[in-house]
Amino acid sequence: MFRRMCPCVRRATGSKKKRVLKVIKLAYDACRKIGIKEPRIGVAGLNPHAGESGMFGKEEINEIAPAINEAKALGINADGPVPPDTLFSKAKGGLYDVVVANVS
Repeated sequence: MFRRMCPCVRRATGSKKKRVLKVIKLAYDACRKIGIKEPRIGVAGLNPHAGESGMFGKEEINEIAPAINEAKALGINADGPVPPDTLFSKAKGGLYDVVVANVS
């Protein structure tokens, strides 16, 4: 099996720091409204392997991670950027109450 890994630049328009932070806050607020006192939020990376430290794109470094750090500074329990396949597996296993992912 051969799989080509490449940056997902065409999908990156929705991954700006401000937008990612807004969606993290929306997820947090929604969880609180349904009774989850301390929501655990998993945030997906955009590129294969969540960018692999910039090898497959810089969106995780420049946009997603800073949004997560800002959310943490607000007291939100956000984790990531996590590769999407890993993120959903962890969520299914109960590690996260909600996930934030870029869907194009």
